[in-house]
Amino acid sequence: MKNHEGAIVTSIFAVLVVGWLGFLLHVSPRFAGSSAGAVFGISGAVMMLVPLVYVAAKRIPLLRLRITKHISLSSWLTIHIYTGIVGALLALIHTGHKYTSPVGIGLTATMLLVVVTGYVLRYLTPFVNVDLKDKLLSCKPRAAISTTHGV
Repeated sequence: MKNHEGAIVTSIFAVLVVGWLGFLLHVSPRFAGSSAGAVFGISGAVMMLVPLVYVAAKRIPLLRLRITKHISLSSWLTIHIYTGIVGALLALIHTGHKYTSPVGIGLTATMLLVVVTGYVLRYLTPFVNVDLKDKLLSCKPRAAISTTHGV
């Protein structure tokens, strides 16, 4: 599962990032208020609350001690990632691509911003670190520059 985690999350992330543009092709004004829309909305909200367990366990030592007896922090990080991104996808489906309310637009934009920043920090930052290390290793040490100016 660890080997394919990046590909799975990237696939869901791509659907999420492109999915919000669905309002250009399709709008369902009554879907969010329907029973199916409510199921998507409630499921998405619950799934977006689950990542708080990892955040709390990482920062509160007593809670970390109790939780890591049963599940490691790395497993909680995986749960954090999957529930956060799938919850956001369910919440996006819940909208029915009806972006008329300023509150709804703001919440959707904030949710997408959180998912995008989380994805960038988790999956793209390591590439930047590797690139920086390669550049630093390839730099040749400069010769000592003389401070005398021919005096």
